[in-house]
Amino acid sequence: MPKDNKMLDHDYSEKQFVYDVNKLIAENDFCSEEITIRYKEGKPVFWVNCSDLHWWGVGYGVQLVPEDLPILKGCLDIDSITGHLLFCCKNYEMRPQGAYYEYLDSDMWLEFDKCGPIRQSGFMNPHMQKFNDETWNYNLEHYANEMFEYMTYPWIDHCDHIMVGDYEED
Repeated sequence: MPKDNKMLDHDYSEKQFVYDVNKLIAENDFCSEEITIRYKEGKPVFWVNCSDLHWWGVGYGVQLVPEDLPILKGCLDIDSITGHLLFCCKNYEMRPQGAYYEYLDSDMWLEFDKCGPIRQSGFMNPHMQKFNDETWNYNLEHYANEMFEYMTYPWIDHCDHIMVGDYEED
């Protein structure tokens, strides 16, 4: 093939980063589907998928840069299945949307809660998050006022029902 072919004209000056990301993917097989690679101006760009994690019905990801690789590795060490999601929450400094908690192991809820304050329900976060004893105590200690407002004040869900906590008002 001719040398001027764009497909062959990649800048591999960041070989170590590419190697480290691929090694991390190989060591954590589950995240192989959650980390994607694209090329921009001949350089590899890695993305960690977190579609629907923070906002209902939104597809997006977090760009992985060399400085973030130890954070991602630490999150995957905590949990190899949802570690990439924990990394995204830490990157956004935000908890998952409330509805996503049902897909997370309840032993991981506290790790996700530590990523940011309690989130208000609304169109892009239609459900209130779930709590267990550990997360309830953590949130009560750190966000008592927000929890009180969150649990007692009515809100309107995505179907325009008036809600208080998990209960619908008549």
